[in-house]
Amino acid sequence: MTLLAPLGWHIQLHAMADQIAAYAPLLKRLPCQIVFDHFARLPAKGGLEHPAYEVVCDMLAEKRAWIKLSAPYLVSHGSSADLQVASLGSALVHNSPERVVWGSDWPHMTEASKPEFQRLKDMVNPMAQGDTTLLRQIFISNPNALYGFR
Repeated sequence: MTLLAPLGWHIQLHAMADQIAAYAPLLKRLPCQIVFDHFARLPAKGGLEHPAYEVVCDMLAEKRAWIKLSAPYLVSHGSSADLQVASLGSALVHNSPERVVWGSDWPHMTEASKPEFQRLKDMVNPMAQGDTTLLRQIFISNPNALYGFR
């Protein structure tokens, strides 16, 4: 890990919310940035009360981490899945709008029925409450900052 920080590299972490909470002291000590993949695997229903939510929000506020809005199908299921994911995503977006990026999660290896790209992209709109400035941050400015795009 100490080799990554001087290079400006980050760790993309696909961990369950319980693991993030359990390893919080270690994660907070890492010398490089962390990208929490897949909504930090916080459950869409009840995720705001999960101990990992506070860990993630603290690290976002300290500018030690990023959150990737990807693979919503991994954090919510059932008839109200879209609403639950929108609520969780909205909380994350409004907590640290400058630390949120979007990802498609293509090629969706876990899914027998592959989700439509446009539908996944469109799910971010209610998370940003249609705010075009926030949407521009999530899709353009923040990835530019994270990945050093010019």
